[in-house]
Amino acid sequence: RHHPVALVGLLYGGYALALWTASAITGRRVRIWRPGTKTITTYIVVFLLYAVVLRNLPWPPFTWFYIANLV
Repeated sequence: RHHPVALVGLLYGGYALALWTASAITGRRVRIWRPGTKTITTYIVVFLLYAVVLRNLPWPPFTWFYIANLV
């Protein structure tokens, strides 16, 4: 609820960690999907747009993302 865009980053981080662990256990190199520059740039822009703008809009459905007493 608080930051659904960050969930995408966490899922990719979990994926990368699982493959890294698998390669460490098996001793073989496991290929990992590495996002390109456009993908990383798009993710950062969407992340910042959500974090700074969309989460703070005062009308529905964006009020669902509001966090009271965040500081």
